[in-house]
Amino acid sequence: MRTIGVANPLRGAGTSTPLTRVERLTFLALVAIGVGLGCIFLLTANADEVGSAAFQLALTTAFALFAWAPAVAAVVLLASMGGALLVGDGGATLVALAVAMGCVVRTTTWPVAATFAGGFLLSAVATLGSWSTIPSLVGTLLVAMVSGAVGLTLAKVSAREVRLEHQIVLQERQQREAALTERQRIADELHDVIAHDLTVIAMYSRVLEQPIDTDLHAQAHQTIKESADKALRDLRRVVDRTQQDAVLVDHPHESLGQAIECAQSELHGVGSRLLADVSLPPHGLPRVLDRAMARIVRESMTNALKYGAA
Repeated sequence: MRTIGVANPLRGAGTSTPLTRVERLTFLALVAIGVGLGCIFLLTANADEVGSAAFQLALTTAFALFAWAPAVAAVVLLASMGGALLVGDGGATLVALAVAMGCVVRTTTWPVAATFAGGFLLSAVATLGSWSTIPSLVGTLLVAMVSGAVGLTLAKVSAREVRLEHQIVLQERQQREAALTERQRIADELHDVIAHDLTVIAMYSRVLEQPIDTDLHAQAHQTIKESADKALRDLRRVVDRTQQDAVLVDHPHESLGQAIECAQSELHGVGSRLLADVSLPPHGLPRVLDRAMARIVRESMTNALKYGAA
């Protein structure tokens, strides 16, 4: 898998865009075809052409380096001009460098590509008059320009693909985090609200099993009914939230005073008493603080009913 990190189609000085899997396989297939043809030419070459054929075969094989080490491939191809001087094949080597221009632009950094382009121009000047003429040199330069343009286009396409992959990864990560956050919010609400109502129902059911007076018996029945209705409403609200935008849905706010009154009533029904000395500001507590304190009271009440002594 390629490293995702290229945001600018016109790459930075230190950024390269390696070949994709499809590009690598296609490129190696073309190199293999060229090597095969080179082998045929080498086997059928005359004695005075063996050196040139062997050199061209090695030069074609060097193109395979672009699949794994593009910078090394660029250096090897530039250095091949020295070998071309020995075997007298500068013109063909210059054409190979022109074709390689697109590979260099596609796969390497801008400094490497600029160095390769400079070496190519120097090689073109060096071959002028000895292995190439003005028309052939112009044709080779046009090949280099076309090859470089193709390489630049492919680099832009690859950079755009990498950028889109990066955006998809970020979106998937955000979706997973949002889903996890929503599940956590639902779990907290089930624990804070519905679990409390079910605890009250269980405790008052035990109260009904004991010998109690008529008023307390009626209060226990009424509390069980109210807690069951409230649990159903809260459960329906939680289910509705899963079908809507969680950001836009807000659950009913229970104030600290309401939580304390509810706790007093519930404890009274099981034969206990809650002494509360509360002094709230005239305009009430801030909404966040009021809600937090109410949840603390409700959670404390749930724990008292579940784990407290008879």
